[in-house]
Amino acid sequence: MATTTPNYGWAVPTSTDLVKDGATAIETLGDSIDASMFTALGTKKAGMVLLNTTSFSAVASQSVNSVFTSTYTNYLILIDVIPATGSQLNFKLRASGTDTSTGYNRQVLLAEDTTPSAGRTTNQTVYDLFGTTTSQRTAIEILLYRPNVAGTTGGIVKVSKAYDSSTPVIGIKTFGQTASTQFDGFSLIPASSTVTGKVSVYGFRE
Repeated sequence: MATTTPNYGWAVPTSTDLVKDGATAIETLGDSIDASMFTALGTKKAGMVLLNTTSFSAVASQSVNSVFTSTYTNYLILIDVIPATGSQLNFKLRASGTDTSTGYNRQVLLAEDTTPSAGRTTNQTVYDLFGTTTSQRTAIEILLYRPNVAGTTGGIVKVSKAYDSSTPVIGIKTFGQTASTQFDGFSLIPASSTVTGKVSVYGFRE
């Protein structure tokens, strides 16, 4: 004889049920779970969705296109890179295959050695993710808000420079782009030489 679960009241078979009733019992249980999940989530699934992963080696720039759409409002970008020589790594948002080169603002708090420092730049042609004097492996996490919405785009950037060495540098930055452009991608551009690494883009379901 079937019993029910304590939390949702799903009908489940017991060990004394006849084998011939198994298929009907499983069908009933499956329908109950499906109905409960639809009530909880509707047609949406919560969490992050991987949209793109791109690896690159010794490139002068790397663009990722068509990853920001109306499907998601906010995004997570994970970057792991090694510059070929000491170089600043720049970030630009792009639309329809063209980089935007105006309106980048940032505020930075940097911890290098034991002395923290801060700085601000406004209305720049690029957003500089980090600068380095050597080929230091660097991990970057960008929370990007509203890139595909016709309005300003903002973000929070965390940088762990030289994280594979005994002298890591940590930076936390805010990011702002003032253009009312519906961006659909971005570019990573070293100020000089080349860069090698991997970038992954995730969309946040709401």
